[in-house]
Amino acid sequence: MFLKNKIILSSLLFSLGISTQISAEEGEIFRVANVGQKGVLNLRATPSATAKVMLELPRNARWIVKRDNRRSHGRARSGWQKIHWNNHEGWVDASYLALDPEATKIKLLRMSCLQSNPKIPACCGYPEQKFTGKLYPIKVHSVQKVDNGQSLNMRQKAGRNAKVVATIPHDAVGIVKFPQQRVKNGASTWEKVRWNGQNGWVNSYYLNFDPELSKSREHLREICG
Repeated sequence: MFLKNKIILSSLLFSLGISTQISAEEGEIFRVANVGQKGVLNLRATPSATAKVMLELPRNARWIVKRDNRRSHGRARSGWQKIHWNNHEGWVDASYLALDPEATKIKLLRMSCLQSNPKIPACCGYPEQKFTGKLYPIKVHSVQKVDNGQSLNMRQKAGRNAKVVATIPHDAVGIVKFPQQRVKNGASTWEKVRWNGQNGWVNSYYLNFDPELSKSREHLREICG
């Protein structure tokens, strides 16, 4: 029972972007920069342009954390930086990273909350204001039926011809559906979702309901307000 509760708490902290082991270097949050409209940033196993590509970070990926200021200079323009993003760790060309002021501000507030020893650490970063509207069940999903190395497109509107606003990795979790935001477009059904700090529409065929994380999010809302 203790192990299960620990796993759920870790999921809650991860879903909020809170690290369970915070160092001074992790106060700043970064985003992908200097990548073209159709480009990606390769996350590699080692600091080398010939190393195995573990994951392709979308051109607009946010909430990137540098790991221990670990850098290795090689043929990359600004050297290689070890990072953590979306439950993955690896090396990227540091010239494609830029500070994300908005995410950094949120993270620093969470760090301050954690360091003040709150009674419920998982509530750090949870919205303080009370929601007075109708509460809908929280439905959290993961990506399914997308091949390794491929991505699920998040679009500005419901339809495969709409502008792509973000690309979601094949193994992404923590995708939250908006309540009553579903549109039929031809033979497809599109859902409005939020993931990695961005909102958009995805084809529901590629979403898999995650009952455990949904239950954890409901529990978080219950204990935090």
